[in-house]
Amino acid sequence: MICLAYAGLFFPIGISNATLIALLIFCIVKIKPREVLISIQENDLSKLFIVIYFLQIIGLLYTTDLSYGLFTLEKKITFLLIPIFVLPLLQKVEANTSTILGWFGIVTLASSAVLLAIAAVKWFAFNDQQAFYYEEIIIIHYVYYSIYFACGSLLLIDFVFDSWSKSKNGIAGICLLFAYSFLVLVIVASKTGIGAFCIASILLLYKRLPSKRIFAISILFFLLTAVLLFYFNSNIRDRFTEMNKNMSFLLKDDFRGSEVYVTDLTMRLIFWKISITQLWHDNLFVFGLGTGDAQEYMNAVYSLPQYQMNSYVNWDSHNEWVFTLIQLGFIGVLALAVLYGKYLIAAFRRNDLKFLYFLLVTGAFSMTESILESNKGIVFFVLLFTVFATTYRREKTLL
Repeated sequence: MICLAYAGLFFPIGISNATLIALLIFCIVKIKPREVLISIQENDLSKLFIVIYFLQIIGLLYTTDLSYGLFTLEKKITFLLIPIFVLPLLQKVEANTSTILGWFGIVTLASSAVLLAIAAVKWFAFNDQQAFYYEEIIIIHYVYYSIYFACGSLLLIDFVFDSWSKSKNGIAGICLLFAYSFLVLVIVASKTGIGAFCIASILLLYKRLPSKRIFAISILFFLLTAVLLFYFNSNIRDRFTEMNKNMSFLLKDDFRGSEVYVTDLTMRLIFWKISITQLWHDNLFVFGLGTGDAQEYMNAVYSLPQYQMNSYVNWDSHNEWVFTLIQLGFIGVLALAVLYGKYLIAAFRRNDLKFLYFLLVTGAFSMTESILESNKGIVFFVLLFTVFATTYRREKTLL
């Protein structure tokens, strides 16, 4: 049922919600209320997610857009439901989380194979020149697919690494998995996904390979693969080469008289700068504006006379930390930081590489996208966090 809920994420929202509801109903039927209460007492993850959701409820008390605040609570209800009902059942049956995560990896790579096959048919049979374009090949938003794929491919590689690395054919298979995973991320054209995958892959190879010499050879193979894929794919190459253009806008406090043309990177940096600066100026840094007002506030900031960025109205902050700061202030950011920090320390001490890959990938994307403001991001984040935390009951490591 958990794998089914994960697979549902690769489909439109209706199917995703249906598979998640099926999982929750299954868990509710299988556990007793007393077991739920005991699980909350024994698991810091449940307590932290309850705190984060409770802050969203508190934010309703001072928001001006109550209807959107209630909609936000509806979207984020999985912050409560998955840890409260799925986690106790996982621990009750002593689920093999390594196997579950391995199946997550298989589902992830299977989804990419299907998408590439469909794109190939469009290319060769219908002469569709845009078949492999990153906004055409994915049926869900490419950012969320990039998160799923970067994390899922790493989980699969880690899952098969020990058994495959014992033979030459297995080693060749691992190399192909790395190359294929990198290829898919290049086609999807996610700069953050490529960066996070590369860093996590280096961590995987460093921890799993028996000698520095083999590690160096592996990194060389990795770099050559990257160079070749970048050379033959102009979409992603252009997205990287243009990143440092128009950085001078970051030094300006007034855009009047200037044509605001920005790249993906400078756009994000400008969003963060002007949002945080205005938030501080308005004395809203501690508690934010409330659960429903973050986007309206950013729209108002974009429309200020000194910025005149009206074309960006309704664009979010492209940073989960900045969005949370605007919405719930420093208190909300602190709660999210405690969640990440606690389990990052715990996973590092346990040498839990799979958990570290997940935290690295989602942490990287949280810096470039508001990943917890969309159903696709919320369910993925909470579901995988819950599976990883299954063996962390009564974990005493505190931030």
